[in-house]
Amino acid sequence: MRSRLDRWAESQQQKRRPTILVIDDEEIVRTFIARVLEGHGFRVTGVAGGQEGLAWMATNSPDLVILDLMMPEMNGVETLKLMRQRWDFIPVIIITGYPDSELMSRALEHSPFALLPKPATPEQLLEAVRWAIGAENLPGAGR
Repeated sequence: MRSRLDRWAESQQQKRRPTILVIDDEEIVRTFIARVLEGHGFRVTGVAGGQEGLAWMATNSPDLVILDLMMPEMNGVETLKLMRQRWDFIPVIIITGYPDSELMSRALEHSPFALLPKPATPEQLLEAVRWAIGAENLPGAGR
């Protein structure tokens, strides 16, 4: 049985790990992003759509959202618009295979933090996340 000290130490470590919410209808994309980021010390939660993402955010506080534009039911623009009404301080990275689309133009009206191509390389993903969150908030910073 783990000691109280072990549980406390684990909880403190968890608090320092930035949390990233990935909203993308493609499970393979959510899995890819989670593997890359979790391998670098981030906590990642993935959801399949805008409604699910907004519901998750109502009870959790991500440090960053990675948001797909082209999703059924509620696209990324609609999701971003509703997100900005309540959480305008959370950085959002748009990930899309359609950077020149009308949807992208509409998304820019709601101030996404950055844009990533889809598919993104692990290096592109990590660079964008590190830039969006800030070096002082990264796992292992200050060592």
